[in-house]
Formats: sequence, C-alpha cells, structure tokens
Amino acid sequence: MGAAVEIPEGDAGKALLGLVIALVEILQDLLKLQAVRRMGAGSLSAAEVERVGAALLAGEQAVAALKREQGLQDAVDAVHRQLDEVAERLLSVGLEGDGPG
Repeated sequence: MGAAVEIPEGDAGKALLGLVIALVEILQDLLKLQAVRRMGAGSLSAAEVERVGAALLAGEQAVAALKREQGLQDAVDAVHRQLDEVAERLLSVGLEGDGPG
C-alpha cells in the first residue's frame, strides 16, 4: 500500500521537528475530544474543566510559539497533508473490505 510520510532532503531536522509537532497537534485534538466527551458525560467537576481548559490552551500556545519561532508552519502543514492522504487511503481500503462477503 505504501502508506508513509516522506521527509524531504535538505533540512531533515526541520522536517523531523515538523513531524513531531504535527503529532503533538493530533494528540492535542484527541485530548480536546476526550475532554468534551467527559464534560458532556458530567464526569468532570467545574474545577477540573477549568484546569483541563487551561492546560489545553497552554499547550496550544506553546506549540504555536514553537512553530513561529522555528519557522515550522510549512513543515507541519506538509506533514498534516501527508497524514491526511495516508488516512484517506487506509479508510478507502477499509471501506472496500467492509462489503458483503
């Protein structure tokens, strides 16, 4: 299937850091989703909601600052595009295999 994220030659360090930041952003999105589910289920107190919200915001701000300071936005965007393509291929293969049989 060839599902891989390519790291361009030239500035491998920046590309690798872009990959790491993209993965951190994906994890942040998952944490937000989990927090919303827990709030919806009523399993977080008001104080916990405040702490979780503050922690998520601080994380987002730290990542944004790192991207800005290191000039990583293009590298992170490239990784997100490649990961989106990999996910689409995996989903299409999965959906093709879900037919009657």
